[in-house]
Amino acid sequence: MEQTKINYKLEKNITFYCEDIIEKQLIEPLYKKFKNNNYKTKITNDLSEKSEIGYYCSPSTHIKKINSKFSIISLGGMDQGKLFWPNFWKKEPWNKFDLGFLPGNYWCDMWQKSTWYSGARPKIGVVITGWPKTQNIKYKNDNKNIFNNNKLNILYAPCFENDNKGIEVMKSIEDLNVNLLVKHLPWNQPFERSHQKDIRENIYKMITYLRNNHKGQYKILNSRTNIFDIFNQANILITDESSVIYESLLFDIPVISCDDWLMRSNNKNLPRLVKKNKDICIYTKKSELNKKLLEIIKNYSDFQERIKNKKKNYFSNIENSVDYIYEIINEMVKSRIIKSCQIPKYKVNFFKSLYLNLNFYFKKN
Repeated sequence: MEQTKINYKLEKNITFYCEDIIEKQLIEPLYKKFKNNNYKTKITNDLSEKSEIGYYCSPSTHIKKINSKFSIISLGGMDQGKLFWPNFWKKEPWNKFDLGFLPGNYWCDMWQKSTWYSGARPKIGVVITGWPKTQNIKYKNDNKNIFNNNKLNILYAPCFENDNKGIEVMKSIEDLNVNLLVKHLPWNQPFERSHQKDIRENIYKMITYLRNNHKGQYKILNSRTNIFDIFNQANILITDESSVIYESLLFDIPVISCDDWLMRSNNKNLPRLVKKNKDICIYTKKSELNKKLLEIIKNYSDFQERIKNKKKNYFSNIENSVDYIYEIINEMVKSRIIKSCQIPKYKVNFFKSLYLNLNFYFKKN
């Protein structure tokens, strides 16, 4: 690691840019930390707004113009751009930003493999900071079971409610004697992807089925609830693919998905299969979901043990990531020094980078 120095002064004034409630939940702990330490702070969804220090967590392709004196780019989700891994920065270049923040070693390894590409290189570099949501985590021992019984709690939290997933999940747990928690993304909010009308219709159908057919105890959670406030109640997570697969590692929760579930693609809404990460998620077929859930329940300790040590690869500075990010930025403001920048593994290959940039430009246009 190395440190560098900027040649201009920055004021204690930071603006956090986010596009939806999920990104806002990510940066809120940072906002509070800086505000409590006498920084002028603001959260905005106007990605073009001027700022002294700009902290962005939206995809870089959404940010048409950077109007920050000093710009920081981070991820908005642990699975961001997963369809392009490990070539994430070919799709979402960071080279127009001053500094990049990464959540842990897994993402840093991907970045190092891409350092030959100019688009992967912020002007100053990247720092492994951790994931702001991990600050002050509430673990299971901190809360009583909200159902007031001794049954396991299954959390169903999909990214896309399509392909009849929800109803299939309901049918798969009918004979398992478990409690059910349901948490959808806030598709009903005008600010969040409101054009996905069919997703909202599928959520309604799934909830209607649940209320009419499920015999056990269940709770349908507010879609705007921070999922970190729910994880401490969950024993098993069922999802398709999303950041929650990675974030559930922090709570040692076994995750299961069906690899023949269809996903809505971000490209022209064409369906595709689930993008898998077998390192941290258990995969089965739709027809085998009940059987696999029963296996996990019967051997719960074994499945939990398999994932216990994986969180440290994906998340650094667990429980103090906000403090560490504050320390990095505050030191930069005080002394103009930026500490702990990663040393790139490769030199930039300008000819290959130019080819990729031109190729991307012509595909886009």
